[in-house]
Amino acid sequence: MVNCPKCGKEAELMVHEKTEEMYWVCHDCKWTALKCEVWSRCVGYLRPVDSYNLGKKQEFAERKTYKI
Repeated sequence: MVNCPKCGKEAELMVHEKTEEMYWVCHDCKWTALKCEVWSRCVGYLRPVDSYNLGKKQEFAERKTYKI
């Protein structure tokens, strides 16, 4: 989870349809960060999400975080 540096609200991780690049976007103030390196654990290994295929990237972008 990333907060927008301009307005402080939560930014959403998106996947570009054509280039498959991941970027952060704030829907309130329209701030975007085009380049970000995100790593995730997949089958026991840490890997950069950029190396995922399109389906796995979309699945990662749709994940929600929960606070207990």
